[in-house]
Amino acid sequence: PLMSFGLTTDGFIEVNVTSLAVMDPKLADYGMVIECSETLTASQYMEDHINICHAETLGYYKKNPKIINLAFNLDQDDPRVTSESMTSYGVEDWQFSALETHDYLKTANSSGDIAMKFNKLNNGGYSLHFQFKVYKVDEGQYTLYFYRCPHLERQSGSDPSYTLTAQIVAMNGRSYLSVGEKPLILIYTLLGLVYLGM
Repeated sequence: PLMSFGLTTDGFIEVNVTSLAVMDPKLADYGMVIECSETLTASQYMEDHINICHAETLGYYKKNPKIINLAFNLDQDDPRVTSESMTSYGVEDWQFSALETHDYLKTANSSGDIAMKFNKLNNGGYSLHFQFKVYKVDEGQYTLYFYRCPHLERQSGSDPSYTLTAQIVAMNGRSYLSVGEKPLILIYTLLGLVYLGM
């Protein structure tokens, strides 16, 4: 995974893909998965099926995670990001547009649906920069995955190689601590007071 962070109300994640270079976008599908789990760790589903290329049903999992599959459509003249539905696999209907999203490249459409476009770089690569906030209904452990799904029909010996450079910032309000790490503030404060009192 690219990152894992527990978000509470008013928490946010900012994703800045500064460079995504793909040798041949027709050889593979690329994208990013945003998963929200009720537990403090990534869900068992994504642990078992980290390759989203061959998604399976969630029917037999006790706590189904919420999953958003952001597909990178790079093999077209106007490369952009689309939100692919995962409801057919038993995932709760959770649309990216339900989150408060800020597209730093100013490409979201007026309806609020995701329509983010990639910025084409001079070296032939792409960049993408967005942020999303969560509210109480979407609190949980957020895990981000980047995936590459090679096409079965690609020519023998052809490698859908890529390079990815990204910066991801996650915060709860003004705190960089994940929800599971927040008690550390009190613990360290008490230990500090005990140490000073000795």
